[in-house]
Amino acid sequence: MRDMKFQLFYESSAQFKIPPKLTKNYKIVGDLGNVKEWKAKIVLGNSVSKDQHVGDWDDVGYVGISLDSNIIVPISLGDEHQNGYELLGTFIKKRLIPDEDYYTVHWGNNYTGHYVGDPEMYFNRSKEAYKRWLSYGGKNASVEVEIGGRNYQGYMSDIVKINSYFDVNAMIGKSGVLAPHGKQLVNDLEAIARQTVIVNKTENPEDIEKLNNMALSFIEDYRWELNSFIEGLDKIKETIEKNFETYNNTEQLFFSMNGIKNKLHMAIRNAISRKSIDRYDIERLIKAFGDLDLANKEFNRLGDI
Repeated sequence: MRDMKFQLFYESSAQFKIPPKLTKNYKIVGDLGNVKEWKAKIVLGNSVSKDQHVGDWDDVGYVGISLDSNIIVPISLGDEHQNGYELLGTFIKKRLIPDEDYYTVHWGNNYTGHYVGDPEMYFNRSKEAYKRWLSYGGKNASVEVEIGGRNYQGYMSDIVKINSYFDVNAMIGKSGVLAPHGKQLVNDLEAIARQTVIVNKTENPEDIEKLNNMALSFIEDYRWELNSFIEGLDKIKETIEKNFETYNNTEQLFFSMNGIKNKLHMAIRNAISRKSIDRYDIERLIKAFGDLDLANKEFNRLGDI
């Protein structure tokens, strides 16, 4: 009876369904928007740490999305070898899940490359999976698409709007256009800057809490972009968390001469001039922002806030 109630809840309120034979393997709260809070039992243990064992509860990273039905299969971090496909294959062989076409999606960063066969078919499968993920309440996570040795960095919502895999090529480093991921980064950084102005005027505890939450989210959401240019991201997070009732540390960490905004701006300038920066980091910035000249102008604008 417990399994039946569980199954009906997910069919009716969240539009997805956990396979009935696996419901005891999961501790699930809400929809895919809460996936960071989900737990799954380790089944194969192909990616466990030294202190983990088969049968232990673990966090969920990838989720198998059926492209044929509304079934989803959460995958523990301890089973994420081959992005979780080994586990899905095992479940199919044991008839614990239907033998359907599954695509695994991560709540953080996703890579849509061309591995084997028809790249257009592979892209369409990923696009359908992202569409279903979003419809099930999942976070609009970042996606990197590789085509012809070049990379496009965007969000799931951008990918589902693209008609063809080959249309992605025209969007990489396009002049006069910020890549979606870079545009959102600038928007979020601007929001933090404006919230800092508000906090300096009001010193209201609620405004300070909002600022610090925005800062912590920014570091997590853009860790990939920041890692090469900002040292000690975890230490920065720790400093903000330890001083959560104040705002001076956050303001300094983000907007001082050696703060996150200026260091990232300097990296963009160096990439444009090709000075004091390696090729890998230039490519990383192009993936993130697209037109670096436009990104430089946007960061100049942020300096006026």
